Amino acid sequence: LNKTADPMADPLSPRWSLVLLLLSPGIAWIVNSITNQNYGIDKLDSIIADSIAEWQSNPSYSFSPTEGLIKGDPTTAKMVIVEFADFLCPHCKIASPVLEQFAENNPKDVALIFKVFPLDGNCNSALQQKGNGLRCKLAGLAFCSQSQNQKGWTAHHWIFDGQEKLSQTRDLNAELKEFSKSENLSFDEILNCINSDQIQEKVLKMAAEGGQAKIHGTPAIFANGKELPRGQALPILNAALKS
Repeated sequence: LNKTADPMADPLSPRWSLVLLLLSPGIAWIVNSITNQNYGIDKLDSIIADSIAEWQSNPSYSFSPTEGLIKGDPTTAKMVIVEFADFLCPHCKIASPVLEQFAENNPKDVALIFKVFPLDGNCNSALQQKGNGLRCKLAGLAFCSQSQNQKGWTAHHWIFDGQEKLSQTRDLNAELKEFSKSENLSFDEILNCINSDQIQEKVLKMAAEGGQAKIHGTPAIFANGKELPRGQALPILNAALKS
């Protein structure tokens, strides 16, 4: 790629400041003055409006409200967010805390359902290219931890926190032993569960939901059944909820 032709390649560019503002509410105050001065608040408003208009015109899909890691009550929430993610996807790691915080800040109105979409054809029928199976096993870990001791979200956080290390590991079992010990889980049960036909079917079925919705990458974020562009950004999420 020609980095000089891409404003995103320059971390001090106005466009990069806007992205930081959208993705990272904790540092928004740092870049706010740069963004307002160089990019313009009107541009931000335009991006939000475009995202909401596209979301409202997108086709609607039906997703299982019980398959996945769930925050809130999907049966009563005004806004049900469904996120499809791959545990080794860096963008998914960035989106994860934003979506969780949004759901926790709006407990009566918002429910969040995290679904796996591993970028590996071994456990995702929507993809032809097969990997080494690591993404599949990490997906299985989240749901095996959930079934063993309601530790699904704990595993979710552990995987994303250690994403770089896990992506390079040559001994996943050693990492799983460490996780199991820290969370008082049975390593043998976790390992057997990850390798079981039952959990493999679960991951395949969940990924197939994303395939049917024709997602093109991760994270893919849906609000009330429709894909929400830039849905990992708090201003977009807030605007969708208000609408």
